[in-house]
Formats: sequence, C-alpha cells, structure tokens
Amino acid sequence: MLVAWDKAGKVIHLLELEQTRIKAMKRQEFFCPGCKGRVILKCGEVKQPHFAHVHLTDCQMFSEGETPEHLALKEIFLNWANREYQAELECYLPELAQRPDILLDGLIALEIQCSPLTIERLVERTENYLLHKYKPIWLCGKKLHLKGKLSTLQRGLLYYSPQVGFYFWEIDLQMREIRLCYHLEENFRRECVYSVQSWKFGTTSLREIFATPFQERKLTGRKYQSVSLVKAYYQRLFQQLKIQKKECVELQGEFYQGGQSLLQLPTYYYFPALSSLACLGEIMNWKLILFTLLREGSYPVEELVQIFLSKDLHLYAMPAVPKEVIFSEFICQELFALAELRYLKVEEKRFSLVHPTFIKQVQPIPYAYDWKILPEHLSVLPRRENIC
Repeated sequence: MLVAWDKAGKVIHLLELEQTRIKAMKRQEFFCPGCKGRVILKCGEVKQPHFAHVHLTDCQMFSEGETPEHLALKEIFLNWANREYQAELECYLPELAQRPDILLDGLIALEIQCSPLTIERLVERTENYLLHKYKPIWLCGKKLHLKGKLSTLQRGLLYYSPQVGFYFWEIDLQMREIRLCYHLEENFRRECVYSVQSWKFGTTSLREIFATPFQERKLTGRKYQSVSLVKAYYQRLFQQLKIQKKECVELQGEFYQGGQSLLQLPTYYYFPALSSLACLGEIMNWKLILFTLLREGSYPVEELVQIFLSKDLHLYAMPAVPKEVIFSEFICQELFALAELRYLKVEEKRFSLVHPTFIKQVQPIPYAYDWKILPEHLSVLPRRENIC
C-alpha cells in the first residue's frame, strides 16, 4: 500500500514525496486507512517504498499483499490518469469499506490485479462497487494474462459490450502496454480465442482507451473449420457415452425424455461447436431449451431471454455481466447458427423453426454422417445486427 495515516491523522501519499523525505519518516508511526491497524514504512534499496501491516490478518482491505509489479503499475497508472482525471490513490470508500487502487473522478474504481484472489471475493467487491454506482475496471497483471483456457477467476473478470462482445483487460509491465482482449469465444474443448488491441503506457488518452469497447464497432470475421470442429465434438460425445461419463449420460437422459438420441440429433445441436463463456456445464442443455421453444412457437429475442432467466441454469460467476446480457448473447449466437443452417424463419422480429416437414427431412443425423455438407461457420460481431 502506498497511502497511510500518520499519528495526527494526516494522509501520507508516498508517491508525492521525495526519497530523502520518505527515509526520514521511517521511524514514525503510521496506520491503515481501512482497518486502522498499525503499518510500518518499508523503504529499502530494492523495492519501491510502501507501507505494510504489522499484522496483516487484521485487515480485509489489504489482505492480498503487494508485489513489486503491483506497486510499479499503480504508480504508472496514477501518473497517466492524472493527465485527464481527478485521480486518487487508494481512496478509502467508507460506505463500501473498500478502497480501489485508483479512483477516477470519484466514479471509476480502477483495480490493478496482479495476484490471484478467490472468485467469491471478486464477486463481493465487484457487486459492492456496482451497488453503490461505481464503475469497476479490473486490469490484470502477468499472472492473470489469458492463455489457452479461461480459469474461473478470468471468467469472473470478463466484461461485455455489443460492439466487441466479451472482453478482458491485460496490463504488461515488461512490455509497458495495456491490452484489450476482445471478441472472446471458446469451443467445446473450452479452448479460448480472441482478438487484441494494445496501447503503450502513456502514449494515448486513458479515457479513450477505456471507451474503446463502447465506441468502436469491431467486426472481427473469424472463420471456423466446421467440418473438423463439429466432427470432433460428435466423436467426443460418442466416446463419453461409451464410457458412461456421468454428465453425458445425464444429458442423454434429457433427450430421451423427448424421444431423441444424443447421437442422432438435428445438425444444429453439433454446429458450430462453440460454447457460451458463461455456461457451467454442457452447452447442449441450453441448445435443447432454445430448439424446443422455436419448434413449438414463435418468439422475439426479448421473450426468449426472459424464458431463459426463469430457468434454473448453472452459470459461471460474471459479476460485471448481467444474466440478461449473457442469455441474449447466447440466443443471438444460436439464431445466427440456425440461420446459416437454413432452419430459421423470421416474421416481424419473431423467430421460429421452418416448417416441421423440413425439419423432419434433416433429422435424425445417422451415425455415419457426411459432415462435409456443413457450411463454414463465420463468427462476426456484432451478431445482433445480423439477426435481430
């Protein structure tokens, strides 16, 4: 931590003091703004000067400790933000009993996250910010950078906008840049793909960077090799049924109730083999709900979203993304896929499946299926404008 109170109750900002002044204060008593517990001033020759609790367990606000990466990034972003915001370092918010790393214009809570934390703590802090009308922006350091698959914590750090879809903020001290990872998608193996836009520290307006997900319409055309992807998905289902994997057997039971077999379904269920980033479990369950609704009736997107909200579906925790947005994104993605397969009928913004006789002609898929007839799936954002 870089801010503490002295014995007289005065706020001490280490970044505002020269090194000689800091060293002269080393023997003074200081206190944490959050828990009021005693902290000591550390100012050695290697690490950046900072305050540390005498007994860390006494404080919830500073319980994660601070790394050199975290301290350095706070200084960089404070100096950068001061060019255009009223930036406050580690400003204590008593109504929340929280303190963001940097508070911008009394509204934007900038959190520089360089170490893992529990998903429960992330949800608690994010929801607390939102409840009190603050806008939290989580910037993730090296340990939380995206790799091949998303962790539960990384999913919890996702945001969404209609312009760029699901997105994630990374900051890189070594490269000295901030990155917007956007249009995140994952296949049935939970392998994640995304596009990236980056800015070097201090070279661009920070306000403009944070506005990018809402101002720029990024149409990322991403082609998927549907034949190989969907065939692999089908084969995985076959193998999981063969070994009687619990989740797959339960899924098979869901389809049996409707007189169907998991391996003999309309093409839609296997195409394009993308999952929802929020779906905790098998995406096929969500597809079954949507396909059944569209087969039996005609619905606008808004009504479909409300039906999904009324069901007890298991989701990953994404505190910054409302459930309405999660289901709307999923439904629009699936409507897009149904349109590519020519299953979809649209009348006055109400969606249903084409005439039942046509659906009967394309189902069921036999075990020896010619996957080559699948169209190449083109994933383009925003999908909503393509369909709705």
